[in-house]
Amino acid sequence: MQAILKKLPGLKLNFPKSVYAAACFNLSQNCICFKHRDILNVPYGWCAVTALGRFNHVKGAQIVLWDLKLYFEFPHGCTLYIPSASIVHSNTPLDDPSTEERTSFTQYFPGALIRWVDNGFMTDKELKEKNKRIRRFGALEAGEMGLWTFLIFYLRRGYS
Repeated sequence: MQAILKKLPGLKLNFPKSVYAAACFNLSQNCICFKHRDILNVPYGWCAVTALGRFNHVKGAQIVLWDLKLYFEFPHGCTLYIPSASIVHSNTPLDDPSTEERTSFTQYFPGALIRWVDNGFMTDKELKEKNKRIRRFGALEAGEMGLWTFLIFYLRRGYS
């Protein structure tokens, strides 16, 4: 985030001291996420999910990490960190949706934003176009360097 804030000084963090670029409030009364991977998030990053609402976490609303073959209770007010782009995950339904309510707050880092920073603050398309120009110039430059290397080699040899 520091590189992004330095590049775009007018940009403000969602929350003070947050390391995440994006956040999402899931405010439906019965927040359920089906089995999925967040493939647009940075694959090596950790997503922070906070369970909110009034529900029985023993009887419902557990978190399931399918790849790890794990599920566990996820009480309201708790935050879980998972690599959401890399691990298939979901949650189970509420035990009694007529009397319970589950919402969530998620913070994450979009993969496209990381690529933009890693690409020197360029989109993939912009970087590809720049690399085409660099390759054309670089090939000429490499050929010229080869000639200089050849010339220097023979000049040194003559003075030895």
